[in-house]
Amino acid sequence: VYPAGRLDRDSEGLLLLPRNKALRGDLTDATIGHPRTYLVQVEGIPSDDALHHLATGVDLKGGRTRPATAEFLATEPPLPPRPVPIRIRKSVPDSWIRLTITEGKNRQVRRMTAAVGHPTLRLVRIAIGSITLEGLEPGQWDAITPEDMGFEILTRNEGRTYAGQIIRYRVRPLLGLPLSWVTEITHCKDLSYFVDEQRFGPYAMWHHQHHFKSVEGGVEMDDILDYKLKGGWLGKLLTGWLVHGKVQGIFDHRTKVLLDKFGGKDLGSVFH
Repeated sequence: VYPAGRLDRDSEGLLLLPRNKALRGDLTDATIGHPRTYLVQVEGIPSDDALHHLATGVDLKGGRTRPATAEFLATEPPLPPRPVPIRIRKSVPDSWIRLTITEGKNRQVRRMTAAVGHPTLRLVRIAIGSITLEGLEPGQWDAITPEDMGFEILTRNEGRTYAGQIIRYRVRPLLGLPLSWVTEITHCKDLSYFVDEQRFGPYAMWHHQHHFKSVEGGVEMDDILDYKLKGGWLGKLLTGWLVHGKVQGIFDHRTKVLLDKFGGKDLGSVFH
């Protein structure tokens, strides 16, 4: 999968993971300009002039930003607690703004607010085009996962991934029947890779590698999955008849949702 854009290490929120490079290109193409909306906690209270400056364009290294939408929020938005609390100076008030931009320069929102005198304290991306975070908890995905999977993450989000981490799930892959599933992160290197293995569930073996590589316009993630169902010959039969097709269906569904919302061409898919 190929993340459409990126979130820096200190930021939170929505990240889209299209399955092909062409679709990722459409989502990040500066000439198309899909809107991206952020909730931004900043130092101080921005004046009308500062908001106008954000909206009409800010001169940054590399050029002037495109026109944007900047709105002061009178109340703090209802967001989940941040895993690592931000540092707030007691002598300086803080406030929230909603900012919508149509481009993705490196650390653009942080640089924009700093340029108008209000450094960013917390940054949460809440929407890309018509896809939003509404109804999703941290670490959960839903909008591009088939509803019939009934996928739930039961473990509290810790805001980080580490070796030895246990993650519990509930899925409903067949006839709506709930199935408990537990995996462990066995290997992890920040910004490079992590590996999860099943500790409880339907598989005799489940070994899932996630490798990350910086590329132009974002980060490329390469998934390598090895698995074997329990049940001997019956497990082999179910793998070919059900499991392989189910996984292929998940990727196909996610591609369709993204194509419907953002347009582009479906290059087809092959799951191995």
